[in-house]
Amino acid sequence: MDNQIDGTEEQKKSGYAALREKHSQEMAELQAKLDAEIAGRAADKKLYFENTMKSRGYEGDFNAFADKYSSLSINDMVSLYEWQNGRPAVQTVEAPAEEAPAEASAKIASSLKAKEYAECVLNGVMANLAEVDGKLSEYAVDWTVERMPATDRNILRIAVYEMLFAEEKIVPGVAINEAVEIAKKYGSEDAPRFINGVLGKMVR
Repeated sequence: MDNQIDGTEEQKKSGYAALREKHSQEMAELQAKLDAEIAGRAADKKLYFENTMKSRGYEGDFNAFADKYSSLSINDMVSLYEWQNGRPAVQTVEAPAEEAPAEASAKIASSLKAKEYAECVLNGVMANLAEVDGKLSEYAVDWTVERMPATDRNILRIAVYEMLFAEEKIVPGVAINEAVEIAKKYGSEDAPRFINGVLGKMVR
């Protein structure tokens, strides 16, 4: 395996602890990148939400509502606001057909669980790191885990965990597609093709 460490038992324990700390930091950096993009869009999202609600004839403290439900998508935020506040007395534009309350509630619940799921995946990767890296070592031809670009490596780790080790496993095709899309945004230039190739071999 790529992370093999030679030496006395104490040296091995110290070496593995250092590697685990390094990998933990890399996972935290990947999460930070995702959080930064979300934060960067927050102001635009709030303004868009405010303008949308005003165009539909609503009045109120839209910023406070947007802050409270910042984890929701714009569409879900609008649906929730309308569900909680009903229709305004006067509408300046014709509003699209509403979702049934049960459908809106299901979508909102799904969005609220997204952050919890992300944390669960990161914890799962760290708990199964040796096994996950073992799979990567097996299928990443001519590459060691340590030589992979950090972002590419961690995108692969997440996908491998979701497909093979998660309690509720993700269908390989879905996990691979998601990994490739993330790689297009955050990975190296060759990351999408590389990640698709490694994961594709793994599920054949």
